[in-house]
Order: sequence, then C-alpha cells, then structure tokens
Amino acid sequence: MFSPVFALSPYAAAEMINSFEDRFIEKEVLDINEDAFRENRLAAELYGYLKVPKSTTLLQGKKESSNVTQSEKHVKEEIADYFIENLEKDTLYILGPGTTLKTIARKMQIEKTLLGIDAVYNGRLVGKDLNEKGLLALIKKFNRVQIIVTPIGGNGFIFGRGSTQFTPEVLRLIGSENIIVVATENKISKLESLRVDTGNIEIDKSLSGFKKVITGYKKETIIEVKC
Repeated sequence: MFSPVFALSPYAAAEMINSFEDRFIEKEVLDINEDAFRENRLAAELYGYLKVPKSTTLLQGKKESSNVTQSEKHVKEEIADYFIENLEKDTLYILGPGTTLKTIARKMQIEKTLLGIDAVYNGRLVGKDLNEKGLLALIKKFNRVQIIVTPIGGNGFIFGRGSTQFTPEVLRLIGSENIIVVATENKISKLESLRVDTGNIEIDKSLSGFKKVITGYKKETIIEVKC
C-alpha cells in the first residue's frame, strides 16, 4: 500500500466514482524492495505506472524512503531517548513497524522486526512479529497496554496501511488514549494530516481528531488524524 494509485479510503474511492470526470493522470506503482527488506532495510521500489482519476485530495501520497541522513538519524535517537525516559513499569508496549520504532527497540536493547509488530514488557521482549491473534492474547493478559506507531512517510497512515495486524478489534481494546505516535519533524512537516483506514468506520472515527506526536527530545507537536 505504498503507491499513490490507492484511494485514501473506500469512501474516497466512492467519491471519485460519483464525481468522475474523464481526466486521468499516471501514478507510480510501488512496493517493498525485497532485497533491501532481507537486509532489514525499508525501501520502496518502482515497478511501473498506472492511470488513475486525477485527484489531489482523494488519492494517498506515495511512500517516501526512510531518510538516512545523519541529522535524521540523530533526531530518531533523540525520540528514542525521550520515549525510553518516560517508560512506565508494568506496561506492555507494542511497537509498530518502521525505522523510528527500530531505533527505539535498539536503544532498549531489544531485537525488533523492521516491518513486524513486537511487544516489550519491563525491558523484556514478550512477543515478536505478532499477528492479530498474538496481539489479542497479550492485550488480554496485561492490565496496561500502549501502542507506539510512526506514520508512513509520504501518506501519513498510522493504521490500515502497512500495519493490518492492528485490526479494529485490537484497536477497540487498546483505545485511542493508549496510542503513542512518534515521527521526526521532517516527516511530519510533509504531511497534511495523519490517516487511518482500518476498514471499520466506527473505529476510524474514534481514532480521528488531534493527536500529539513526539518529534524529538522533549519535543512534541499536534497534528490532526483523519479517516
């Protein structure tokens, strides 16, 4: 779901159909670079182009490759330091996919899957590359649970694209108040909003609104979450 050939949601796709005009534009077809993935790196590969209805508001942005500059790496380190300083005891932390979360895990001395979902409790890895079943079992086992995610660069999705293990049932049990978003200022500055598309409009609406994002050491910003 890295390509800009996808609508923001089923409702956005329906709106495009209802207001259809015979105007098209070519957009990139992108997917994960499997060679990079096997080396534990996240990168998108261009496979070609498709014609899609011309729209500037109803199609998602394309996935941007993770920024690997020294300054960006330093900011991710700052985010990790700030997050770890504020860890609470006896809390299950579920780490979503992405390089920012991998930096946090490394600082915690935890081995993290790059595109998977892993769980940590009191500094110990208690779940690796979890699916919905594994997540639900852990959530029901621990009294306090928080999810930490970072948006997909370029389109801003935090749920529904690239992290489908976070199903509506998982998110219903967690609650929006127990979701922590982390991202560099550079990534956030390129987004009009954060996005959710879980396939359940009730859950999507419960996740919508303004959300605090950790963007550095003792740095936070507020951005809207839309469905």
